[in-house]
Amino acid sequence: MELAALVDHILEAGVLTRAEQDQFTLVIMEDGNISEEELAQMQRILELIAIGKIKVVD
Repeated sequence: MELAALVDHILEAGVLTRAEQDQFTLVIMEDGNISEEELAQMQRILELIAIGKIKVVD
């Protein structure tokens, strides 16, 4: 799954599972570099977790 689709899924669900977290990390680290777009997506997800808009579950 590409990063944009994964982020859309997480935002729609309002939940981040351990499996999605692992997949998110794999997609971002796929080429060994973190692009500005990938960094922005990571920061967006982390901010939404911090303010309670996304729940992290196992």
